[in-house]
Amino acid sequence: MNRIEIFKDSLLEKKIAEEKDIDGCSPEEITALETHYNVTLPQSYKDLLKLIGHRAGCLVNPQEFSIYIDQLYEANDFVRNVLLTLDEDEDPDTPLPDMPEKFFVILARYGGDDIHFIYADGRTDDAVYRLLDSDEIVRISPSIWDWIERFVKDAEHWISENRVDYGRYN
Repeated sequence: MNRIEIFKDSLLEKKIAEEKDIDGCSPEEITALETHYNVTLPQSYKDLLKLIGHRAGCLVNPQEFSIYIDQLYEANDFVRNVLLTLDEDEDPDTPLPDMPEKFFVILARYGGDDIHFIYADGRTDDAVYRLLDSDEIVRISPSIWDWIERFVKDAEHWISENRVDYGRYN
């Protein structure tokens, strides 16, 4: 069983999603995303998008966390626009974040906070990074799969507390 099948089985077994609640992106949608931002996404992230790129039951609240393809355009545009409009000369004491040339935002909380991103320059490394409020960049996960597994654990917790209606976010 490969990593994608294991993850999907986990969503189903933990009652985070039913089969009908899991909807992935087509290869054409992923290619369009890469073309739009002139990036090459790691294969592991493409695999994740193919599985849950549109929805995944109650894995995340999409009003809080932007992880689905329709939200990723907005999140990436927002971050790129902010980085382009920042001007170090306006406040020389506030350095610009040292973002890589080829990056891709994979999560933005409430549309623009708590930015998680990956390098999208063709490398096979799929570590996940976070842009802190201090503009420091820190590695928060060694892989896409470890990163998304944190959301599975959170969803399990909220389900066990009866704080999420099954499939509520679809």
